[in-house]
Amino acid sequence: MIGSSKLSAGTYSGGTGVGATPYIIATAADLIELSNTPTDWSKDFIQTADIVFNSNPALQDWDGDGSPGPAEGFKPIGNGGSVGIDFDGQNYTISNLYINRSTTDYVGLFSKLNMGYTGIWNIHLVNVNITGHNYVGALIGENGNSTVRCCSSSGSVTGSTYVGGLIGISYAGLVQWCSSSANVTGTGASSEGGVGGLFGRYSCSTAVSDCYATGNATGFKSVGGFAGYLGHTTAEPVTARCYATGNVSGTESVGGFVGEARSNYGSIRCCFSTGNASGTDKVGGFVGYHNVFTYNNRIEDCYSLGNVTRSSGTNTSFGGFNGTIRASDILRCYSIGKVYQSPGILWTSGGKNQGFIGAVIIVEAMTMILQCNYFDKEASQQTAGLGASEKTTAEMKTQSTYSSCSGGWGFGSGSENWVMSSPIAYAGYPTFNYTGGYSAAPSGNQIATLANLVWVAEDATRWSSSYTQTANLDAWATPSWNMNKGWKPIGKSSSCFTGNYDGQGNFIKGLFINRPTNDSVGLFARLSGGSISDLGLLNANITGNNFVGGLVGYNQSNTISSCFSTGTISGNNNTGGFVGKNETGTLDNCYSMANVMRASGINTNFGAFCGDNSGTVQYCYSTGYVNFGTDQGFIGTASGGTQTNNFFDQEVSGQNIGTGATAKTTAEMKTQATFTGWNFTPSTGIWGILGSGYTSYPYLSTISYDITGNCSGENPYPGKVIAPAATTYALTYDANGGAGNVPVDASSPYEAASTVAVLGNVGTPTPLSKTGHVFGGWNTEAGGTGTTYQAGNTFTMPASAVTLYAIWAPAYTFTYNANGGSGDVPVDANSPYGVGTSVTVLGNVGTPDPLTKTNYTFGGWNTLANGNGTTYQAGGTITMTANDVVLYAIWTADTYTVTYDANTGSGNEPIDASSPYEVGEIATVLGNVGTPDPLTKTNYTFGGWNTQADGYGTTYQAGGTITMTANDVVLYAIWTADTYTVTYDANGGSGNVPTDANSPYVVGGTVTVTGNVGSPALTKQYHTFGGWNTLANGSGTSYQSGNNFNMPDNNVTLYAIWTADTYTLTYDANGGAGNVPVDLSSPYVVGAGATVLGNVGTPTTLSKTDFNFGGWNTLANGTGTTYQAGGTVTMTANNLVLYAIWNPNSNPVTYHANGGTGTVPEDANSPYTPGTNVTVLGNTGSPVLAKQYHTFGGWNTLANGSGTSYQPADVFSMPSSSVTLYALWIPDTYTLTYDANGGSGNVPVDATSPYAVGATVTVTGNVGSPALTKQYHTFGGWNTTANGIGTTYLAGHSFEMPAYNMVLYAIWTADTYTVTYDANGGTGVEPIDASSPYVVGATVTVLGNTGSPALTKQYHTFGGWNTADDGSGTAYSSGDDFNMPDNNVTLYAVWTADTYTLTYDANGGSGNVPIDANSPYVVGGTATVTGNVGSPALTKQYHTFGGWNTQANGGGTTYQAGNNFNMPDNNVTLYAIWTADTYTVTYDANGGTGNGPVDASSPYAVGVSVTVLGNVGTPVMTRLYHTFGGWNTQADGTGTTYQAGNNFNMPDNNVTLYAIWTADTYTLTYDANGGTGNVPVDANSPYEVGESITVLGNTGTPPLSKPYYSFGGWNTQADGNGTSYQPGNNFNMPVGNIVLYAVYNCLPAAEVSVAVRAFTAPNHQVRFKAYPTNGGSSPYYKWYKKNGSTVVVVAEGTNLDEYTATCVKGDEHWVELTSSIPCTSSAVNSLSMCTN
Repeated sequence: MIGSSKLSAGTYSGGTGVGATPYIIATAADLIELSNTPTDWSKDFIQTADIVFNSNPALQDWDGDGSPGPAEGFKPIGNGGSVGIDFDGQNYTISNLYINRSTTDYVGLFSKLNMGYTGIWNIHLVNVNITGHNYVGALIGENGNSTVRCCSSSGSVTGSTYVGGLIGISYAGLVQWCSSSANVTGTGASSEGGVGGLFGRYSCSTAVSDCYATGNATGFKSVGGFAGYLGHTTAEPVTARCYATGNVSGTESVGGFVGEARSNYGSIRCCFSTGNASGTDKVGGFVGYHNVFTYNNRIEDCYSLGNVTRSSGTNTSFGGFNGTIRASDILRCYSIGKVYQSPGILWTSGGKNQGFIGAVIIVEAMTMILQCNYFDKEASQQTAGLGASEKTTAEMKTQSTYSSCSGGWGFGSGSENWVMSSPIAYAGYPTFNYTGGYSAAPSGNQIATLANLVWVAEDATRWSSSYTQTANLDAWATPSWNMNKGWKPIGKSSSCFTGNYDGQGNFIKGLFINRPTNDSVGLFARLSGGSISDLGLLNANITGNNFVGGLVGYNQSNTISSCFSTGTISGNNNTGGFVGKNETGTLDNCYSMANVMRASGINTNFGAFCGDNSGTVQYCYSTGYVNFGTDQGFIGTASGGTQTNNFFDQEVSGQNIGTGATAKTTAEMKTQATFTGWNFTPSTGIWGILGSGYTSYPYLSTISYDITGNCSGENPYPGKVIAPAATTYALTYDANGGAGNVPVDASSPYEAASTVAVLGNVGTPTPLSKTGHVFGGWNTEAGGTGTTYQAGNTFTMPASAVTLYAIWAPAYTFTYNANGGSGDVPVDANSPYGVGTSVTVLGNVGTPDPLTKTNYTFGGWNTLANGNGTTYQAGGTITMTANDVVLYAIWTADTYTVTYDANTGSGNEPIDASSPYEVGEIATVLGNVGTPDPLTKTNYTFGGWNTQADGYGTTYQAGGTITMTANDVVLYAIWTADTYTVTYDANGGSGNVPTDANSPYVVGGTVTVTGNVGSPALTKQYHTFGGWNTLANGSGTSYQSGNNFNMPDNNVTLYAIWTADTYTLTYDANGGAGNVPVDLSSPYVVGAGATVLGNVGTPTTLSKTDFNFGGWNTLANGTGTTYQAGGTVTMTANNLVLYAIWNPNSNPVTYHANGGTGTVPEDANSPYTPGTNVTVLGNTGSPVLAKQYHTFGGWNTLANGSGTSYQPADVFSMPSSSVTLYALWIPDTYTLTYDANGGSGNVPVDATSPYAVGATVTVTGNVGSPALTKQYHTFGGWNTTANGIGTTYLAGHSFEMPAYNMVLYAIWTADTYTVTYDANGGTGVEPIDASSPYVVGATVTVLGNTGSPALTKQYHTFGGWNTADDGSGTAYSSGDDFNMPDNNVTLYAVWTADTYTLTYDANGGSGNVPIDANSPYVVGGTATVTGNVGSPALTKQYHTFGGWNTQANGGGTTYQAGNNFNMPDNNVTLYAIWTADTYTVTYDANGGTGNGPVDASSPYAVGVSVTVLGNVGTPVMTRLYHTFGGWNTQADGTGTTYQAGNNFNMPDNNVTLYAIWTADTYTLTYDANGGTGNVPVDANSPYEVGESITVLGNTGTPPLSKPYYSFGGWNTQADGNGTSYQPGNNFNMPVGNIVLYAVYNCLPAAEVSVAVRAFTAPNHQVRFKAYPTNGGSSPYYKWYKKNGSTVVVVAEGTNLDEYTATCVKGDEHWVELTSSIPCTSSAVNSLSMCTN
């Protein structure tokens, strides 16, 4: 409220200032009252309404006295002193706060916060104007220990030292989710400086996170866009997820994010800056001076985008990221900004080396790590940079660039993980997931993240679709987008958003747009058609030129319903809090609470709701402040259209009139009755309005309000304030006899009829308890007779206070019994329990030592010791009855196996069906009975079993027995090598075979073959002995005497070889000439059948003149046995000769075709004897003889016709030899003539014609007279056909005459023209038309691109031919025909530019790949990469989509959605990049000290094998009195256990391996210490350190004893000088084994009594007798006598126990006993004096 009047002191707007009823700050007067009331500076406050001070500070009452002033403005709350206040602004604003106190320290809304731990929440300062001296901030001058969350500021802040846009200096407390857009100026030139967009100085022991600053910062030293001076004072706090966008200028230590980072601890992580930085020394795009004194701290995972300028001077400590670094670490950071050595002049001094770090200061003994850093060498115009690698812009925008260094960058889905940005946010460079500045295709057009909305905004092709928003979107990082221009509106003048957008009741928070020269600015730039519904725009900060609105800049024809906007909207014309210009669209049931600012000019088209309307606006309202005029309350200008039933708040807006709406007071605007005709129907209506203790403006029923995110009440109900307090009643809890703390209901007191939720037994610090009882809920009566409630029950609060009394029920114990085991039973920490309670059974988890039992395994629990009760396993449940429960350990005896080993044999080992066995059981040894195949071993025989593979153990045969010990038994097969015999066989012979004395042999043994040495030796009739053979038929292996062979795995018999005696069969020519045949089968054995050969001698068979061969005879005269070829001769025991038989012969007459074909005649009378007449036959064969091109001419005795010729029927006398008559053939002849073939003149005449077939013919020329001619033709020779398709001959050519008359026709060649081909800019060889030239009118067939090499043209495809080189002539394709014109033709190559396709490949993913509608492309064309926008989009199990790559393995070029590239000269396939989802493996010391190991390979992809590390951290982990025992997936050890080197496959979740610590135990033993008998044994030993031990007695069997000693307890030293313990004593176990030595006490001291054994009178002889006690076996006695003062020893000696003396009156006698027991003292006993 502007200018509110002064309130009475301490009244505020309500509340008590304590706990649940804080003071209410609702007006400017309330805030002024607070600044004037020191006694309230430790109270609790809430703000319940926006507070607006007068924009003209001179008109504002700042001190509450009722009049304007003073000039210093508002007095800071605390006034320089300490404040311990809690203040929740509830996300309301305080506008136009003015403080002008240039000489005052600690200036801000709050001066100093350092009284106890306080909280400042949800305060938003708008348009502040604050000036102070030192420690100046818009919100807080100095923050000592307050938690500051969800606060913001805008305006200007000025001071000298430690000046911040929000906080001047913060040295304690926590700051989160805060921001400032204030411009900050530091005027002091001190050595400290400290000027920053959010903090002047931040030096805390706590972290600052999720904050940002967008204002400019100007000062001298230590100036930063986020903080001037930043440091941490204790280990590990960080500055995380913060950014700065303002420009920064100063002198020394100037950085875009922080001027000087100086600390001993902590780090800056996941932060960035986008503004420019300028100064004179130590200037960097991110940090000016990174200065560390004691310990290394880090800047990791950060980046800067701004430029760096040396404003003056010659210093060189300037870098794109860091000006100067001293002993610090920078990891995984990058920068892209230019570096200027003077304003406007790029840095070249000393080389272009300022790309990353300007200067490095090395400090001895302090390490510095600069790793995995990069800078853009093209954008920065620098070629080198200390601590970073230079990359091109394309490389900087490629994700794979950042995985090349050791460890790589973390790209993924976590809020702090890197992502590749959208071009409309950070130009495609890496950013963080939390910024939202990257593009992610929505699933099913559901907008679930800001990245999904970026995807919509970056591509106009997506502006016609329908979308639904499924979650609230936080746009808090948008001030840093687009080099501080922020969000790029969806749509544009030339391409409106025409789709539908359903917000589904969600909102977009913190949207920032700073585009003062752009028109059509808003979340949506321009809408046409479609609809926007159920969407909220929360706390937007939007600046544009013309047509500027919160939700929409220019709405042409869209319907917008159930939407709202809040924040600040600034423009020059047509500007509204909700819509800038509504042309013909409809705005229905919407509201705006946004403030509207006219940035410049005099235009009046400004309205709190809409700048200009010519459409429809109905059922809408606005409350926003407008910074000029008095009639801008709703619509600035109504240039047409209709406005129905609309309202605006004239008080808050500062406007009296609002075109198109009715002015109302704030109270009226918060009254439902004001909004006549609006739909407030409960549950189904569009609008609601708060009641029940609150008031508010109307709210939209579809929107979710009072959302609790990082900041409470992120979307409060519009105008929500607390209504006057109602009467309340207290709810208290009573222990009702229990001890401890009762719960306290923080919501108490309650109004009557309120719903109350009953609490459990949750009092702190100690919940209630009662001995022997369990808590059973609450009752309204102490005796339990009232109403009973359990935790979570509800009841309706009556109009009176309520006390709930604890109910106590009897409890029963639940314990565990070791049942013979040793160790520690588990203890149920929740015992005792009440009846009916379900108890979860524990496992064997006693500590420090779970139960064990020798040779037994724990098997769960049973309700009876003998196991006959009910059995339970860990995790089972038991319902308690009215009895104590004892669970007894179940022990299962351990067993050991008996197995059998083949021991190199094959087959099946036997299986002992009785195995395993308990210790002491008897196992019966099996035989070789494995099934289905008993064991075998080649060349060996099974021989039983042995306990060792080498046979040196114990041997057992089948049926033997083994008494089992506590070890598994393996019995190994015994194998005995096999042997085989060598014997000899006579094989039909007679006599004796030899015997091999070395037989039998093992397999492989060397056998030496003997000879025929039997006696007598072997013989066989008609045969000769020839050695031995392994087969009787001789087809095996033969051996001679002395041969060796290796023994096979079978018996060997060697058979005698017998060679049969043989005889020859030969042939004799018997007067003939030539060669006799040779019988290759000769010689033969007796009785063999020999086949008689024919006259087949070679090379010349036998002959004899005038005789013919007639077979063979056994005698030369032919009188023996005759055989013909093929006959058989049975061989006898003699050689055989067969003689040729010769018979006289006659000769034949035969006819020969002599080259002819057909059948020759046969002479039926042939053969003829010499002198007989022979009549010659004719050509009478059938068919008759013929010869091509010849005529039959008779016969001749020689083939060449030079012999005697005969005609048929001629007669000749038969000579004495055979006669052959050869056919005579007479060749045929043909003529050759010439033909003019259409010519005129005379043809030539061949004088040689006719010719025989085959004769050589020489062609003449055109030599007729006159010679031949033909018009328009040229004589071209002769052809065998008139049409020229035959054979062509030129003059002088020759050919062989064919078998026909031949005509040669004149060839006439028509006049022709050429067809040629031209490459027309291509390279290669043009085709040549082999048919060219052509005659006019001839058909020309167009060739293809057939040259070698074929024609090519870069990036073009051959497209045929054209008669003009520019393609304007006639086009022809390969194979086309045309008629040859009367001129030469040139065909020019046609070239079509090549295009190539762009396709997408899922690369193992599922779903649909996107399709590029613009594909194909020409070479060099610009291709824009799309996102994962297939429907459905691609997915891959356990992977995240990461863009596209030109290679399936990711080794190519990577592109993100929106990236462009020039099309190469090939088709491009972009493969989906799948980044394996990874999960971390971490190690937890689990109570130990030291460091767990760090897995350098972590994180892992799902399914990757993980090798478990050992205890290798530095220093290694230790735990007092424990030993490291590996790792377990559960801290309590109930998960899976791993040892170092074990492997497991990575699951799809992070894995923490907890150290297993086995408590060190030490033994307690007892030592007899010289005694005999048995010492007791402590069954509970060993013990953990500190465990209570009860000392045993002398309870060994038999107990200890020592002669003459009694047992006296125990001592820690054998000599008794240690600590002594008696049986039953207790002590705690120390570190180290304990031995208790028996203590022996001597028997009681020796005693002696003396008696008179005898008395002899009259000489008075007395015999004394000593009776010793504990005198030992050899006591020594000394007897004394004393008379008067004289003492003498009268007798002494061993065992001298009697003494006789003469008793003299007055004598005194005594004895001294010295015991022979070493430790027993002597004893003395005296007698009375003699009295006689």
